[in-house]
Amino acid sequence: MNYSKSISYLSDDIFLYIIKNIEKDIHNISLNPANRIYSYLALKNLYNSNKIKKYLFTNINMNLILSGSYLANVELSNMDLRGIRFSHAFMNRTLLKNCNLTGVNLEYADLQEADLSGANLKNANLIGANLTGAILDKTNFSNTKTEDIILEDVKLQTIVFNSNL
Repeated sequence: MNYSKSISYLSDDIFLYIIKNIEKDIHNISLNPANRIYSYLALKNLYNSNKIKKYLFTNINMNLILSGSYLANVELSNMDLRGIRFSHAFMNRTLLKNCNLTGVNLEYADLQEADLSGANLKNANLIGANLTGAILDKTNFSNTKTEDIILEDVKLQTIVFNSNL
C-alpha cells in the first residue's frame, strides 16, 4: 500500500474569518481575561506560522490591553506575553514561570505570591507593582522601571538587575 500525505489549505476568506473572530475575542472586554490572553496567543501563532498570508493581518490590532483585569491563580508559564498591558491587574499567585514579559506594563499590578522564576522582564514597567512573597529566582529585570516597587519577603536565588532600582 502506498500512502501519500495530502495537505489542504484554508481559503483566504475562511482564514480571514477565523482571524477576525479571534481578534473580536481579544478586544471583548466582557470575556474572561485569561481567555483573551489565549486568543491573543492563538492570533500571534497564526501570524507567525502563516508568513505567506501576512497581507491578511495588515488591518489587525495585535495589542492586548488587560489593565485592571482579575488574573489570580492563572497558569501562564512558558508563554510569550511581550508588550501586553497588565497595569493595575490583580495577579496574585499567577504562574508566570519562564515567560517572555519583555516590555510589558505591570504598573501598580498586584503580583503577590506570583511565580516569576525564569521570567524575562527586560524593559518592563513595574512602577508601584506589589511583588510581596513572589518567587523571583533567575528573573531578568534588565532595564526595568522599578520605582516604588514592593519587594517584601520575595524568594530568589539568582536575579539580574540592570535598572534604576
